[in-house]
Amino acid sequence: MNKKIMAQLNWSNKSIIATLHFLVWAMLFILPYYLTGSDPDPFFLKNTWVSLALFGIAFYANYFFLIDRFFFGNSRTIWFFLLNVLLVVVLTYIKISLKNDPGPPPGERMRELRKPPINFFIYFDLLTFLVPIVFSVALKSLEKWKKVEEKNKEAEKERLESELIQLKYQLQPHFFFNALNNIYALVDINPETAKSTIHNLGKLMRYLLYETNSTYVALQQEVSFMQTYIALMRQRFSKSMQITFSLPEHLNHSKVAPLLFVTLMENAFKHGVSSEAVANIDFSLEITATELIFSAINNYYPKDEQDKSGSGIGLQNLRKRLNLIYGEKYSLENYLKENRYHAILTLPITAS
Repeated sequence: MNKKIMAQLNWSNKSIIATLHFLVWAMLFILPYYLTGSDPDPFFLKNTWVSLALFGIAFYANYFFLIDRFFFGNSRTIWFFLLNVLLVVVLTYIKISLKNDPGPPPGERMRELRKPPINFFIYFDLLTFLVPIVFSVALKSLEKWKKVEEKNKEAEKERLESELIQLKYQLQPHFFFNALNNIYALVDINPETAKSTIHNLGKLMRYLLYETNSTYVALQQEVSFMQTYIALMRQRFSKSMQITFSLPEHLNHSKVAPLLFVTLMENAFKHGVSSEAVANIDFSLEITATELIFSAINNYYPKDEQDKSGSGIGLQNLRKRLNLIYGEKYSLENYLKENRYHAILTLPITAS
């Protein structure tokens, strides 16, 4: 489908360019007629039109043939100049041969004798042919530059998409590793709860495998995934943790890049839990006219220096993905206040 659309766009662009060429040449051929006023000089018109036709030959010979084959190939550039010299000489000869000059009227012979020599006109004709040649080189160079820019943009887009896919592949094993740790902790403590947890994990896996391949997903889908993840964590920490998740009464039809919020949730569960006290973790999602604001607030328990479990891969990938998808249109704040760790992610609304 994309190739078909690109082919249609390419054909459309070529049609527009061909139309512009036609209009420019039509204007150039019509202009001399209007410049001569109400009594056009047929000899002037003929000579002007012959010149324009020959200029057109010089222009399109370069535009369609010489520039592509010789000018852009450094080793063959000399052929470009030699062939253009030959082309200009031939066209100048044709122009002089076709020039129709009825000669001066009676009584104007002395003025005719005072005109510049014929060599002057030959040199002038030779130089005038440089105009369409230079213009064709400039136009072709501009088109080539635009094509190079488009290829560079396409290559950059493919690189970013490849990097995003790689980051997702890194995120999924990281997420499953944490989830399996939760199930492992429950197997001996509460087998029935472990079964329910496996069921919830199955839901999460389906979402990760089948719903997150796009750059954006429906906000409702992402919220449902987050709620299932919270349910899984509640089953593990039912006695040592109090979790709240505040949502607006109505979720709009906006879209969001998948698996951004869950990284902050994982971080809260990883670092906001203590075996010595009941943990309080508060999540909230706010929707304004232009933004989505997600916050994760948890108790702050400094890690022991011997603890190497928090490698920081999740947060590193989160920042990379945010930069790739949203550029400078997002904000991620992290700060400690009254022994509570706050992580606030603000994203622009993306229409569905």
